[in-house]
Amino acid sequence: MPENLADLANAGYMPTEVDLDGGVVRLARLAAADFGEVWYNDTAAATGHTRSVSIAAFVEQFGERRAGEHLRLIAHVSRCGSTLLANLLTLRPTTMVLKEPDFVTVPARMIALAADDAAARAHRDLLTALLNYSCHTAAVAGRTLVVKITSWTVPIVVSCLDGVPDTTWLFQWREPAEMVASNTANPSTWGEDTANGRAARRLAGAGVLPSDVAGFYATTWARIVESVLSAEDLRWRALDYQDLVRDKAFSLLETERWFDIAAGALPAGFDVEGDRYSKGGRGQAFEPTGTHRRGGLEPAVAERIGAITEPVRVRLCEEEGRRLF
Repeated sequence: MPENLADLANAGYMPTEVDLDGGVVRLARLAAADFGEVWYNDTAAATGHTRSVSIAAFVEQFGERRAGEHLRLIAHVSRCGSTLLANLLTLRPTTMVLKEPDFVTVPARMIALAADDAAARAHRDLLTALLNYSCHTAAVAGRTLVVKITSWTVPIVVSCLDGVPDTTWLFQWREPAEMVASNTANPSTWGEDTANGRAARRLAGAGVLPSDVAGFYATTWARIVESVLSAEDLRWRALDYQDLVRDKAFSLLETERWFDIAAGALPAGFDVEGDRYSKGGRGQAFEPTGTHRRGGLEPAVAERIGAITEPVRVRLCEEEGRRLF
C-alpha cells in the first residue's frame, strides 16, 4: 500500500527533492525549521533525506488542496528584493517561508521541456500536489506557508494555479534595465548552460539567440510580467523594488496584511536582517555603492531592452489598483 501522506504531514515531513528517475519524492522532517538559510535547499541539505514516497502517491492523495488551507506565493522578475522580503517574513516563527525550493523548480523545468501535452500535464499534477501537501503540512504545524518561487518559473506556476481558490500572490518587480544589468554582471544559474537555463531559454522563445544574453534576460522579464497580467483569475498585488528599499518596514507589514498574516509590531531582528546582504552570511552587510554595485548598460543594449520590455512595462505600471501600497 502507498504511504499515508497525511501521517507524514502530521509528523512534520516536507518535500526536499524530486527524483524523476526513481519516481519518488524525498522528504525530511522540516516543519519546525526556521528556514533562516538563504535557500530552502540549504535547509534541506543540512537535515538530510529521511523518507521517500512515490510520485504517484502525492498526485493521488494531494491532487486537491484541503479545505481552508491557503497558499501564498511570491513571484518575481529576479534581482528585485524577493530574497530580502522572504528573509524578513521568515523572522516570524509562525510563518514558514520556502525560498525557491527544488520541488517546485524541477517539475516546472520538466513542464518547460516536456515533449508533449501528456508529459507536461503529469508534471503539472505533481507540482500542484507538492504545493498542496506543503500547505497541509504547514497548517498541521500551526504555521502560515509562503513559497517564493524561482523567477523564470513564474509563467509556469501561474498557469498551474490560475483560478485555484485560496491562493494569494505578491509580485515583486524591478525596472528591466536594472534586472538585466544585475544578471549580466553576475549571472543566475538559470542564465547559464544548465538544465534550468535550457528550460528558461525554451520559455523565452526561439527568437532569442544564445549569444544575446541581454535579450534573453529582457525577454524573460517581459514573459514573467505578461504571465501575471494575462492570468484570468489571479489574486495579486505588486511591489516595486524601489518601494521596498525605500521603506522595508512598511513593505513587510503591508505584505503580511495582504497575505493575512497576523503581525502588529515589527519582528525581533528586523533591523539586522534588513541591513545585511540577503544572499550572504548573517554578518555580511549590503553595500549597494561598493561590493554589490552594478554598473549601467551600454546605450544600444538599453535601447534593445526597452524595445522588448516597454509595452508590458507600461501595462504593469497602469495597474494602479494592484500596487501593494
